[in-house]
Amino acid sequence: MFTPAKYSRPLSGALVLALAAATTLLAACGGGSDDDDGLPSNTTFNVRAGMHQLLTVGGSWTVAGRGNDNLDYQLRLSYAPGVPGIFPLDNQVYDRATQSATLSQGNASTDTVSQEIFHNAATGAVAGTRYDGTECSLSTLTGNLPTAARVGDSGPFLRSTEYADCSGTRVAGTSEMRWSVEMNRGRPYYCLTQRYGTGDLEIECFEAAGTEGRLGSRARVRLEVLIDNARFILDAEN
Repeated sequence: MFTPAKYSRPLSGALVLALAAATTLLAACGGGSDDDDGLPSNTTFNVRAGMHQLLTVGGSWTVAGRGNDNLDYQLRLSYAPGVPGIFPLDNQVYDRATQSATLSQGNASTDTVSQEIFHNAATGAVAGTRYDGTECSLSTLTGNLPTAARVGDSGPFLRSTEYADCSGTRVAGTSEMRWSVEMNRGRPYYCLTQRYGTGDLEIECFEAAGTEGRLGSRARVRLEVLIDNARFILDAEN
């Protein structure tokens, strides 16, 4: 949800940073199954509770996939709750969570990046993010996370302005995030899709273990990032 010196990144945007920092990459790939595996059509999922667990309980997921450069990658994504803190862009106190991403390719060295997410655990609202203590994004709600959504449902969630600092003086870009409930290989997932003004895309999907918001052990990630004038695409899952 905020922008580093060269690459934009979202709530899940540490992934974009990890990808850019770990190695020099290239461009395009795709897909998954939408098989519903006999799930009753009236089954609903608590998307808001899923986000609440992600930010207040946390968890870690390791996914792997092949990029369009024909190299195999492994990505470890984790969320951990922290103590409340002051968000520098509005000087208000919020609940905090730290999101970290570690990207590795073969035996190559790995790179880990992390960011703080400032949010209201009671309402589900996200105020913004801070990366490395120096770069921030400010978010506004464009829609509410539902407590009863069916597979195939989606909607707006956040619009963010990314800044190259945490004083809110140097705008570096914008992004929009949507929520969705999706089915893949017979499993339901809570998904967050963030699109940037640069054309970059990041999708994080976490398995729904039941319908009330508990997260499972599986995850899926898709990254589309423009790096050195070439588009890199990675689909990874476990």
